[in-house]
Amino acid sequence: MPKVLLLFPTSILICRRMLNGILRYVHQYGPWELHIIEDREGEQKLKNIHSWGVTGIIGYVHNKSHAQAVLEAKVPCVIVDPRKEYLSKDNPLSELSRLSCDSFEIGQVAADYFLERRYNNFAFVGEINDIHWSRDRSVAFVNRLAEYGYTCHIYPVLSAKERNDFGVEQTRLLAWLKALPKPTAIMAAWDIRGRQILDLCMKAGISVPQEIAVLSVDNDEILCETTNPPMSSIQMGVEDACFQAAKVLDALMHNKNNSRQQIISYGASGIVTRRSTEAIRVDDPLVVKALEFIWLNVGVPIKVADVARHLNVSRRLLEIHFRKSLNQTVHDELLRIRLERVRMMLRDTHMTINEIAYDCGFAGASHLGRRFKEAFQINPLTFRMTAREQKHTNP
Repeated sequence: MPKVLLLFPTSILICRRMLNGILRYVHQYGPWELHIIEDREGEQKLKNIHSWGVTGIIGYVHNKSHAQAVLEAKVPCVIVDPRKEYLSKDNPLSELSRLSCDSFEIGQVAADYFLERRYNNFAFVGEINDIHWSRDRSVAFVNRLAEYGYTCHIYPVLSAKERNDFGVEQTRLLAWLKALPKPTAIMAAWDIRGRQILDLCMKAGISVPQEIAVLSVDNDEILCETTNPPMSSIQMGVEDACFQAAKVLDALMHNKNNSRQQIISYGASGIVTRRSTEAIRVDDPLVVKALEFIWLNVGVPIKVADVARHLNVSRRLLEIHFRKSLNQTVHDELLRIRLERVRMMLRDTHMTINEIAYDCGFAGASHLGRRFKEAFQINPLTFRMTAREQKHTNP
């Protein structure tokens, strides 16, 4: 039986998704004996991997000790997203098979997304350590915008003190956000950075997405769904790529691969649009405030009367404004926003139908099912199955 060492910091969502892809391959074509090293405190290491009998390695090589261990093992390896210095011709790690993120594609996808929405002002906020994949995303984002005649505001590289303490950095980031022309579309290098931007916008009273729209990368549902407003993010096709990486490693371990090195790349598999980029295209300030209140309370079973009460206007006046601006009732818009959230959660989470129903303000699964089928002519479970099949067919 193959004995495979997996090097993944599982506290990071994208790494857990990578493990899902590998484990899916093992489940179908294994078994393998696995040992996962997460690099966390109190973790049981493999001090001598030869005594365990390792036959293959797949994962991140973050430091010199990892690099040395991988090279000394002298077994088939697939390294994940190696640092650029590991790819130089004089580095032996450059000869290993690898799985790499196409960060240039990520930057281009983000630029195209904002260009389609007809923004004229753009900005980029990178990862705090200015790591290579963040720089690549920035370059691609800027270059794509330049093709259409646009410039981009780049948030400056952080000092050592700012990198170590967001409390120190936030004053500068907040001032930079305030100084941007409005409206501006911001690409954040990854979800953690996007969340910081949205938190500061809320603190400063900067309206999102009317003044600043934010699109990040990785689509970590915990981070993206709990920002205010919920954050749009680029979904990465890592599971299917890691399934292929496991397949490559399996072939290498069984000497079935004529080529010593194979390179697998992954990029964007789609964009999950949430409120942080869904600008309100109406001029009526009363309707804008009503929509903001509805979006903020999408998980609460509020009624039309609650919206009118919040705005301190009569229900009749509110309905008149909605029909004039949107050509529909307040109730229709309430239901539409809830159902759009349901569709997103069916596609991108593993929550049960009942959990989604309560999270989106419905009385239960049966209530949601009726409303969903009336709107989309398909039941929620069938929609989920179809969406997931399409995601695996078109990673």
